[in-house]
Amino acid sequence: MQVVLDQEFMHKQASTLLLAAESVIMFRSSPSQKAEVVLFMRKSTGGKVTLAIGDGANDVNMIQQAHIGFGLMGKEGNQAASFSDYAVPRFKDLRRALFWHGRAYGNRMINLVCWCLFKSMINATTKYCMQWENGYSGQQPVDGLLLSLYNVTMTVWFMFGMSYLDQDVSFLKYGRDESKMPFTMSELYVFSRDYQGRRRFFWTIFWKDVYSLFAGIVIYYVFYFGQGAMGFAGKQFGVWSYGVFATVSCVLIHHVECSMYCRNWAWPLTSWFVLSLSLIPLTVLGQEFIVASDLYMAIYP
Repeated sequence: MQVVLDQEFMHKQASTLLLAAESVIMFRSSPSQKAEVVLFMRKSTGGKVTLAIGDGANDVNMIQQAHIGFGLMGKEGNQAASFSDYAVPRFKDLRRALFWHGRAYGNRMINLVCWCLFKSMINATTKYCMQWENGYSGQQPVDGLLLSLYNVTMTVWFMFGMSYLDQDVSFLKYGRDESKMPFTMSELYVFSRDYQGRRRFFWTIFWKDVYSLFAGIVIYYVFYFGQGAMGFAGKQFGVWSYGVFATVSCVLIHHVECSMYCRNWAWPLTSWFVLSLSLIPLTVLGQEFIVASDLYMAIYP
């Protein structure tokens, strides 16, 4: 292997051969050679993520060269664990870290990014559409405090709860006995890795943004064609009424969309969903009691 690493013209053929093999065994390797092999694969695999695991001081260089390093706390000391990203007590714990924690975490983070962009795009679209009718004056149809609380209290709570509590595969049901599953966790890991690649992630973000633009325009024109309606006191709805209507509509659509992607509706996630929904009317009604708010005493004068 040292000959291959030293001869640059052999790198392409060697990397193709190594990637085609199901497993490769290299023995009698020095610490520097282990690190060189990991670095060689990092440069030869087109940006794929590498992982190294070791249990001794001679594995430290290899662990540090990999994207992700696992160190075992064992009989050979804790040197590898001290210089690694993650420390595990047994080799077999790597399987749980990859299949149950790593894959699920990556899936939840993809959803979190998508819904963060979605909530921002749909809210900004409803506010921007108003500029079509007011000569692009920059007039905001919503109170500044309510605009800030849109992200603080009304949308972010359920997203974080979903990214923390949701499970696409129930660990409580299958974590102790995977034989009950209709597929293997290794198959699901490969599917998630190949299906949720960078290209597909880009197009997912792109179409989510297109959908949020469309939904925001629909929200605006639903209110626009109904703006002549009067309230119970005979007053026409105004700019602040549209701001509240648009904000609440965005929050409800965001919650519905997020809930459609939840897989594990156990009591913790359900309770978190109810809590997040309850913050919507509390936030809107809270504007009534803040003197500096433009909505002060607007709903119950």
